[in-house]
Amino acid sequence: MKATKMPKTNTLVEQFQYLRHVAFVLDTETTGSSRQNDEVIELGVVRAVNGEVLISSRFKPSKKVEPWAYKIHRISDRELAGKPRLADLWGGYFRVLNGAVVAGWNVAFDRQMIEATCAKYDLPVPEVEWVDLMPLYRQFKQLPKNCKLSEACEQMRVKAGDHNAVNDALAAARV
Repeated sequence: MKATKMPKTNTLVEQFQYLRHVAFVLDTETTGSSRQNDEVIELGVVRAVNGEVLISSRFKPSKKVEPWAYKIHRISDRELAGKPRLADLWGGYFRVLNGAVVAGWNVAFDRQMIEATCAKYDLPVPEVEWVDLMPLYRQFKQLPKNCKLSEACEQMRVKAGDHNAVNDALAAARV
């Protein structure tokens, strides 16, 4: 799937309409936040237009989940022990993501962690047009600063996520 570049000169409404029709919405959960040491342990990808789940997987990492990260997403090392490694499934995920427009809430973090995990396992990094929904939402709502996804969901009166990758991707798609 080769995507065209997101319109830059159109209104925010037109940009959101464009994203709704072409983008995948992605979220990750990770062992921590260090590019050097941490990695993706859960990946969720949905179609923005209809919420169809394309990817919903957990992975066994090469290191333990940081205690502070566990407090956020509640994914334990024990739950991940029997899961495949991301590298074992990456070929199929790469085909889904490569060439796509991928949106997310604070997607720079997800991008960073996907790239770090790919580097750790010597996997190809997909060519993706990354679109961060957080600053677009801030601009659209004329907010003085960025807000959390849960706050945007409350403002828009849509169901929020729960630090599960698919549920957070669906929440971002709803916003």
